[in-house]
Order: sequence, then C-alpha cells, then structure tokens
Amino acid sequence: MLKSSLGLAVALSLFGCSRSALELGDIDNDGGSSPEERPRPVVRPPFHFTVLGYMPGSYSTEWTALSADGVAVAGTARFSDGVNWHIAPIVWTIESGVRPLDPAPMGDAYLDAAGADFRSFGGTSTESGGHAPFLWRDGVIEHPEATGALKGVSADLRFIVGNYLSRPDYNHGFLWSRETGQVDLGTIGDEEQSSALAVSADGRIVIGESGERAFRWTLESGAQVLELPARHSRSEARDISADGSVIAGRSTTFERADWTPLLWIDGVPTPLDVLAPLEDNAVNALTPDGSVAVGKSGEAAIWSRDGKVRSLRSELSRFSDDANSYDFSEALDVSADGSVVFGRAMDLDTPVYFVAWL
Repeated sequence: MLKSSLGLAVALSLFGCSRSALELGDIDNDGGSSPEERPRPVVRPPFHFTVLGYMPGSYSTEWTALSADGVAVAGTARFSDGVNWHIAPIVWTIESGVRPLDPAPMGDAYLDAAGADFRSFGGTSTESGGHAPFLWRDGVIEHPEATGALKGVSADLRFIVGNYLSRPDYNHGFLWSRETGQVDLGTIGDEEQSSALAVSADGRIVIGESGERAFRWTLESGAQVLELPARHSRSEARDISADGSVIAGRSTTFERADWTPLLWIDGVPTPLDVLAPLEDNAVNALTPDGSVAVGKSGEAAIWSRDGKVRSLRSELSRFSDDANSYDFSEALDVSADGSVVFGRAMDLDTPVYFVAWL
C-alpha cells in the first residue's frame, strides 16, 4: 500500500550521512558475512574492453546497468517458442560470462539496476500478477510491498525508485524503503504523470521527470523543477551523486533536436563540453562522488568534474588497436572508482554492448 510523506522524515533521519558506493564494503547487510569473508572475482582482466555476449537461446538480450564495483552487468533476455514470450533476468561477469540470475522470480522479470557489487541487483517481476519491484542479494529474493516498475536503486539496495499506476493510464514516481513503504512523489505543476529515476545514497533526494522537465524531490520541498540554461525549455535527469549535490542529464529547446549535456551542481545547471555539437548528447551516469560522468556526444564520452570531455574510443586506442574496430556509440554506466565503463557500440552494422577498463 502507498504511504504518504508523513513519517518519512523520521525514518530518513535514522540513516544519517550518505555513504558512497566505495564505502559500502564496510556495511554488513542483514547480518550476512562481511566482504572480507567473501571470495571476490577478478576485477581487472588482461584486456581493456570486451563485447558482452547474448543469452543462449534468447531472441534478444539487453544489458542495462553496471555494478558499482565494475564486476557485473545486469540485463534481460527475451525468449520465444513461436507462440509465447518469456522474459528473464540475466547477469554477466568477467569470470562466468552470461548466465541466468539464479534464483529468479517466477514469471517474467526484468533486471533494471545493479547495486554495490556483483551480489546485488534490482528489477521488476510479474510473479504476483502485476508489475512489482524485486531485490536480489546474495541469492535471496525480496519482494517489497510495492507496485510498479523499478527504475533505480541505491547501491546498498535500501531504497528503490520507479513509477507505478497511480490511476488507470497515469504513472507517478515513487520512493520505497523498508521503513517508509512506498511513497508517491507526485508531479510538477499541472502535469499528471511523473517517473522517478535515481536516488541519493541516504534516500533523501530523488530525481525524475514530469512532463518535459527534470525534477529534484525531497520530503521537505516535494518535486521541484530543475533550473535550465538560458533559452532552454526541456530537460531530462539521468543520475545523481551519492550525496545528491550533483545531478546528471541534459537539456534543449523545443525548436531544436540537439541536446546539451548537463551537470546540475548544487542546483546550478552547468553545460559540459561536447565532442559533437548539435547532436543527441547526454550525461547518463556519475561516479558516487560526482567527479566522473559518462554518456554520449556523437560517440561514447567521459567528462571530468571541470566539464572537460574525452572520447572513450580515443582513451581505449592508447591501449589497444582493436578499439578502432568498433563504434563506441554511448556510455551507459560507470563504476564507483571511474575505471570501468559500460555502454553500447556498433560492430559493423550490429549493435553490441561492451565493458571497458581504463
């Protein structure tokens, strides 16, 4: 059942200061064994990028998110027997390659988010008949008391954001935690729909979109439109730093099809350098401290906090001539330390996904 914002302040005050994904190794979740007691896979392979494969027998494979430790990629595979469809969550790791998430929810399920490491993921399942978020940690599935589609999680899986049907044909963004349950984030102004996309480490700040504008939500202020650069009128938010001070996304005008990649730093819109002006540019993901951003500017791009941009392909070309064989079209996610990038590429005319180590 959805809960109002009353009581959320009390619950959030229990969490104290936010923690970056780099610090999450110090947390012993749910009484489990500490990270020091758990075997860890090899993180850095003897190569600088690899193309992710496909789930055997699947009709299509889509990869969606990189774990904060840079070890695992979450994805979804679609299967068809010619009559019926089946959708299943899958995972890629350096050691194991492509494999099904095990155990997986009953029925169709999508894996949409990755947590602090290769043992934590979030997704959306149809196990109970409708769409509802699920969490997967160390082989244990949790079905929160929430409805709708999961869009993002905090690195430690304490918080879920997404959207749900507030009434027929209308979605609202939501925030969920064990302490508060599912909280409706509302909309901006006269808009009737919204979606929540990412959340700060302490759950106090959520970013999302309503109508054609990006917003920042807090318990105290509700959903507030993010300021735009001069003459811009549309915006999208994609990611948020652990402490909520940096938001990644893009903006544009109604008259033009090109987008400007942006960081909102303490609420101030800061346009970034571009590799390709007048293109479909975007910042898609941030490191938890907001110091590194990745996305696209005509090709996969990396930005530093000062707004300077670098081509991912050019960076990889310093290590391997093979990098010039691929069109690295877009970076979708980045590890907590900024050393691993996940994204999309083109191999001749075939779209593929990749993981790159810098």
